[in-house]
Amino acid sequence: MKEWTPLIVAMACVASASAQDATQALYQGRITSNNVNVRTGPVIGDSYPFGKLQSGDVVEVIEESNGWTRVRTSGGAFAGMHAFVSGGTLSADGTTLSLTAETPLRAPNASAQGAARNSYQSIATLPAGTTLNVVETLEVDGLPVYKVRMPGTATGWVNANYVRKAAPVEVQAAADAVKSAPAPAVATTQTPALVTTAPELDASGPAAAAPTEEVVVVEEVVVAEPPKPTALDLFRERRAKLADLESTWKRVREQPDRSEELEAIRGQYMTFLDNAGSDAGAKSTVNWRLQQIDLLMKIQQENANVAATINALDANADALAVIAKAVESRADFDAFGYLNQSVVYDGSSLPELYVLADPTTGQAIAYVVPDDCFEYDPMLGTLVGVKGDTTYDPTLRVKLIRPRTMESLPVSRTPTTPATDAPVTTGSSE
Repeated sequence: MKEWTPLIVAMACVASASAQDATQALYQGRITSNNVNVRTGPVIGDSYPFGKLQSGDVVEVIEESNGWTRVRTSGGAFAGMHAFVSGGTLSADGTTLSLTAETPLRAPNASAQGAARNSYQSIATLPAGTTLNVVETLEVDGLPVYKVRMPGTATGWVNANYVRKAAPVEVQAAADAVKSAPAPAVATTQTPALVTTAPELDASGPAAAAPTEEVVVVEEVVVAEPPKPTALDLFRERRAKLADLESTWKRVREQPDRSEELEAIRGQYMTFLDNAGSDAGAKSTVNWRLQQIDLLMKIQQENANVAATINALDANADALAVIAKAVESRADFDAFGYLNQSVVYDGSSLPELYVLADPTTGQAIAYVVPDDCFEYDPMLGTLVGVKGDTTYDPTLRVKLIRPRTMESLPVSRTPTTPATDAPVTTGSSE
């Protein structure tokens, strides 16, 4: 009890959300990216992630605050999540828990592998009489702690950059998916399936049955070759890829500062052009898009030069001294720049990467390959130095760096591309 008592008190202070929170929903939101974290609070340094949402998930938004949205843990998006409580009366079969007093619902700390001992922040206060479905009964410091299915009355916080208002058809589709989903399994003790094997030659105990000779009939299996794709199939596949590429281009174009990933999206268009075959229509579209990108890159380079000059004239001496010191220190690293979540390489159709942007021009220097050894969330939007192996990926057409060490330098800015929040153990998105 020595550790849990103060933690419970702390949790009651961290979140004032009640299980009976009757706050009216502002709207139904749709998640627009994969591996988006749900946090216990709207401040990264004072909260931790306890679950992930995927692109297309529909959530109930009840509050918006300083770039964050507060959502209820209801619906299919939260069906696979759990939380922790202590106290209450466990049913005889161990599958349900009835609370006998007002009890905080603790969110699993994904930054600490979800361990109950380290999961101390509350996301709801459940009233007496609440019944919860028990997933597992644990023991912490000699006291029972219950891992329960996430009730729909708790709340969490999601980066607003990854939530948009859902269309009615999207809300209905999410509701239909919940209805058609199989019922969650109840924690039970299962008897392993009986596996029949040949008797052991050295079996102990009473005389073992002598193995019987088994006749195995081997049948010839003829593997049919899959049909070759027709020209129409190849055309449709190519046009589907172009549609995905155009969708990614739209997302890059909508960013406040597109210069970071213009080179990356240009490389993807070039790859498509190399494989476009005789599709004149697709080639025409891609060539026109490449002209747009090249023009934008030229304009933004000129704008960056002008902005750099203006900033150099207007910035105060202290800020310039700090940046100058940071720039000088780049010699200590293999790569140096602002770390942001990539819009192009977001882990959906292309690998998940982090973009490292030049601190003066804003253009991408390299792309950081995620590694479980590093905590990326606190470094998003900050100036970092990276030591590691640098290679050029001819398929992605970008320079990659696999970090051995990463160091956050004391200069920060507002990220120019939304940073997808991710737990420490996976290296994915705020």
